[in-house]
Amino acid sequence: MNAMTGKHDRIDESQCRWSTIDDAPRFPGAHGPSSLLRRLAVWLRECRQRGRERAHLQMLSDHMLRDIGVTAAEAGAEASKWPWMK
Repeated sequence: MNAMTGKHDRIDESQCRWSTIDDAPRFPGAHGPSSLLRRLAVWLRECRQRGRERAHLQMLSDHMLRDIGVTAAEAGAEASKWPWMK
């Protein structure tokens, strides 16, 4: 209810009065904290994916490793790497 007029505001009218995060100016192509955080998130996602792939590689049998053309020694060497190592 609007204190000045005593009328009820429509919800879309009341929302227009308040600024939101979406109203903040955007600078296309700016290099700032958001791009750094985005790159960090991508890197973390890639590390997590590599870790999962290496864990699955350890679970493969010798027969399956032969099917993909990898020896047990190569699979063990790859699986022993840290997730951030390429």
